[in-house]
Amino acid sequence: MTPDDEITPDSTEPTPDETPREQSEPEATESFSTDSLEPSHDAPAQESSPIPHPASPEGSAENLTTLKEAIRALDTGHIKDGVRNYKEFFEHAKEVGSLFKTLKPLPHEDREQLWLEFSTMCDDVRAQQNSEREEQKLVSLELRGKLEARLIELQQAAPNAKFADDFNKLADQMKTIREEFTGTKEHQAPLVPKDREALWKLWKSADDAIWAQRKGVREENYTVGKEHMQQCAELAASGDPFDCHKKIKELRPWQRGAELSREQRDEIRKALDASWDAAAARIESSRTERKRQYEEWTERTSGLLEEWEAKLEKMRDFRVKLEEQIARLNEMETNARTDEFADQVAGWREEKEAKLVDVDKNLAQLAEKIESVKKRLK
Repeated sequence: MTPDDEITPDSTEPTPDETPREQSEPEATESFSTDSLEPSHDAPAQESSPIPHPASPEGSAENLTTLKEAIRALDTGHIKDGVRNYKEFFEHAKEVGSLFKTLKPLPHEDREQLWLEFSTMCDDVRAQQNSEREEQKLVSLELRGKLEARLIELQQAAPNAKFADDFNKLADQMKTIREEFTGTKEHQAPLVPKDREALWKLWKSADDAIWAQRKGVREENYTVGKEHMQQCAELAASGDPFDCHKKIKELRPWQRGAELSREQRDEIRKALDASWDAAAARIESSRTERKRQYEEWTERTSGLLEEWEAKLEKMRDFRVKLEEQIARLNEMETNARTDEFADQVAGWREEKEAKLVDVDKNLAQLAEKIESVKKRLK
């Protein structure tokens, strides 16, 4: 193979709509051979030898220095973070190789020695590149096998998905797998094009299966939702308005957790909200006049005020105990003999600290509530 022969990337890759974006493969480098730079043994000596006759000592030394520096630059260049850029290396090697023909005069023995050094270097780099390519094929094949197994598992799990959380988890896992074989800006997938294309086809197949199941579940839930909408509307209009509110409260978790499209969910939510408002209006119209409501509230709240204040004291005592427990856990974490136990204690401590935050929040709310009620009772 001559220095002008070039390995080009496969131009038959699928379009961006059919396959994930192409990631950088091992550098597509030119097939480089130092044989084409050797003088031809069949040609006349004066045409094949790069050494002019007679040689100028000053010119020979200068050319020799130029060639040595070029070989040294080739050897130490094109490496970033310990990784050699083979495309750049062999393009540079062509330029260095051509110096053996163009630099004249050049001492014959020195030329032969430098040629041996240069060609050996190129052969070593080529061997290294081939070794890395083989290693990447093995890594790519191993990753492909792992991702295919996971995709098949997700595809088989699709029929069992019934709720929004189920499909969201499947979608998250599918996204993660896709990023693993397409790569990201921060991390490129170590896959050869053949393995990436195979994974993309399997990914699309699994995604289609999950989406088909998702659409079917959505239609089932939407049908159920419309039945609930009708029942609540009837209760709000002519039934017991309290039963309407009760039913809507029971439906809220279903409304939030059911697998529905955004449009379907919004339609059901708005219908239930309308029924709720209609029932609330009926309830309001049946209540007694505001003064009686206020007197009843005053009587009821006066009795509750003592309970709230007692509860406030209990919560404050509980808060003190929590702080003591956190202090003990901090000490246990500091004195832990193993990292595993320290991590476990840290987890307990974090739970206590989270509970302490909730207690503080509830304390503030209850104290504010008590103060507000006291002002209104004056």
